[in-house]
This record gives sequence, structure tokens and C-alpha cells, in this order.
Amino acid sequence: MSLDNYKKIFRTKIHVKMDRKMGERHPKYNFIYPVNYGYIPNTISEDGEEIDVYILGVFLNLLMNFVEYVELLCIGMMMKRINL
Repeated sequence: MSLDNYKKIFRTKIHVKMDRKMGERHPKYNFIYPVNYGYIPNTISEDGEEIDVYILGVFLNLLMNFVEYVELLCIGMMMKRINL
């Protein structure tokens, strides 16, 4: 996905599939998610997977117990050089 395609997502509402709650352990690697994590279905990033989403917010952890998908406003983006 080119940078221009990412720019189309910025400042828009996105539908996110929840994958890991803050505090959950990664099933393959030995680390704990410090924030809620999900992805945007039907997208492809450079690693061949869906675009990752880190969901920030103190009270969202309670909500994550009850929902599979959430609609959010994309207010920021970061690009990683290395995908572990």
C-alpha cells in the first residue's frame, strides 16, 4: 500500500476488527500488548497483512470485552521500518 493510500484513511472513520485487548499476551511472541490492538479488514499493508490499528483510550478496555468490531476516527498514523 502506498503512502497515498494511507493518507486516504487519515481523518476518516474506519471499521476495526478487534484482535487483542490491552494487557493480553501475544500468542507467538513473548510480549504483552500495552494498548488495544486490531486491524482494518480487507486492507493490505507492506507485510501482506491487514493494516494494524492501535486503539488508545483509558475507558476503551471495558468496551473491548463486548465488541468484535468498532468504528473509530483515525487521528494519527505511524510507519514502522521493521516488522518483528
